[in-house]
Amino acid sequence: MPKGDHILNFSDAEELIDDKQLKEPVNPSIAKEAAMNDRKQKKEIRNLEQELPKWQVLVESVTGERKILTCVNSVSLYQTLILI
Repeated sequence: MPKGDHILNFSDAEELIDDKQLKEPVNPSIAKEAAMNDRKQKKEIRNLEQELPKWQVLVESVTGERKILTCVNSVSLYQTLILI
């Protein structure tokens, strides 16, 4: 760290940081749990994508309008699941 009256700014502090010290070793159990959660979420997304046409038919039969669920796609579905 600088000594004296020198005020440390962000750039100076960034240069002092050793990037190798910032990397933590990967915990295998945490990595395994994260992979399992990722697979589970992707499976849920696939299931919801497969159900979407069924719901669209139901909404169309009730409302008579086709445009209600056309804005839902896999990206917005994924974003919705992430927020849950």
